[in-house]
Amino acid sequence: MSSSNISNYKDELSQVTLTDAGLSVMALFLALFITSANATTIMAIWRTPALRTLANTYVCSLACADFIVGLACVLMALFMLPPLRLELFYKNIEVCSLFQGIVIGMVLLSAIHMTLIAVDRVDPLEAAYLQQRLSQPGADDLKTRENETTETNIVKSKGVKLCYLQLSG
Repeated sequence: MSSSNISNYKDELSQVTLTDAGLSVMALFLALFITSANATTIMAIWRTPALRTLANTYVCSLACADFIVGLACVLMALFMLPPLRLELFYKNIEVCSLFQGIVIGMVLLSAIHMTLIAVDRVDPLEAAYLQQRLSQPGADDLKTRENETTETNIVKSKGVKLCYLQLSG
């Protein structure tokens, strides 16, 4: 690169356009919304003893991870401004690596927590579905139509419900 190209590049990075300022403000509002919503969730669970359940432990943990993602949005807002991008991110590889690590790590952690919440919610839903299915008036007719010797059993083992058909005889 010639010296004139480098100086043109630095001149472009020193100018803040309306788009850059708008994106930066949007990122700051997003950071404010994410951090305040997750802080409210954490405080509600912390201050209300009735909310301290196993299911809400996952929710609180997810809120903590998302709170850190909200703080990372402040770094994203700084990155949107070209002068700060040049001085803070392009010249300091540590800040750029920290930003990337926080974003990637917290997004993965949020996905893991959402998966744990979904798995935790499956157990009660499955129990309610099986209870409704087995208590329907036609359930006895279904048994007799299939086979007189077939009976349906539900076993609960270590928090996992299994439904299987047992053939007697």
